[in-house]
Amino acid sequence: MDLKNKEEFLLQIFKLVLKSLTIGGGLLMLAFSPQPVCAQNLTVRSETISLQKQLLVQEKWESYVKNFLIDSGSNIQDFYLGQGFTTSTPSKTRLTNFPIIKKDNQDISYVLQIDDQDQIMVSRRLGQSLNTVSKTVSSSPQQPVNIFNSANSMYYKAAGGTPHLLIGHDPLSSDMAKLSEQKSPRSTVQLTAPLAQSHLRAKRSPIVFEHVLLPWRVYEIQHEKPWCEWYAITGVVNNLAGKKLMTAEQMLRNVYHGESIDQLIYNKEHKPRNLAESFNFLKSKYSISVMLNNGFPSFDTVKKEIKERRAPIITDLISSPSNDTHALVQVGYTASTSGRPDEHPYYYYWNPWWEDIFVVSSKAPYFQLNDKRWSIQRYQYNYSKPLE
Repeated sequence: MDLKNKEEFLLQIFKLVLKSLTIGGGLLMLAFSPQPVCAQNLTVRSETISLQKQLLVQEKWESYVKNFLIDSGSNIQDFYLGQGFTTSTPSKTRLTNFPIIKKDNQDISYVLQIDDQDQIMVSRRLGQSLNTVSKTVSSSPQQPVNIFNSANSMYYKAAGGTPHLLIGHDPLSSDMAKLSEQKSPRSTVQLTAPLAQSHLRAKRSPIVFEHVLLPWRVYEIQHEKPWCEWYAITGVVNNLAGKKLMTAEQMLRNVYHGESIDQLIYNKEHKPRNLAESFNFLKSKYSISVMLNNGFPSFDTVKKEIKERRAPIITDLISSPSNDTHALVQVGYTASTSGRPDEHPYYYYWNPWWEDIFVVSSKAPYFQLNDKRWSIQRYQYNYSKPLE
């Protein structure tokens, strides 16, 4: 074989080897390239949901979820409404939960929760937790997951398994676990199946929104300690400082000198916990002059504090009929600029229990947080950056 023919022969061999490597490499890449992880078709127990409730949620869900999508790079067309499921609380309040699901990967991104009186809230944290369950727990119509409420928490239980926390931090008694299993619904739903959409939805003209959501970092959450007021206060102070200045426990120890941790938690002596003492501490330590008003803050107050002063508002709640107390932090709002009377603002709140920011209508007369119904009793405002 002369030199020219040898070169042509070697060139053909090289092309064949290169082609086989390319094909083989392609096969190897196909075999070993990571596949996207999608939410499984999570099947859960549920009672029958009325058609009226389903139609109401179909009408309302977009207006709530849009508040999470502003400035996110996503739009409402990227999501769909999944099948709802019911959960009951120890007080026999029935909550209905609808997953909001990302179309491209079927991840559960949010959960819309609606109570017996049709009050709605949307939670991102609950959506994330439910999505984790959908990816890690096997389920089917024959082996559905049971989801139930207990105190300020939600639990899930796979078929043949033990209950695990879905959201919250409350311990679960064995009696409550047995009761939840005995009273769990027999019917099942597959959450990622889309809820049939109404074809009668009217087209709406574009609405211009004023959207203000303060940056919010969670430095600590409440867990089991009954200090929601001080978790809210220190959360506001730390966020305005841009760093962790103090914990709720540290603030309480400064306000109530000499008390043990048991005294601070259980307060067996029933010592009055007057907010004035905490406000005096903030004034002397950080030059923060907090103001307190009864009732629900007006939208003008919300706008002035959150937009102009860039300061959160603390809302103090009272439950009905038990008269328990809780505190939330309002960190933002979205309001239409159209001037139409039917376009009311939506409010963003941080709940120290759940490490969650949720959205509710400003017209909601109460918050249904798991087992209890809470109303705003008073609010704290005029927080400012602490001076060290």
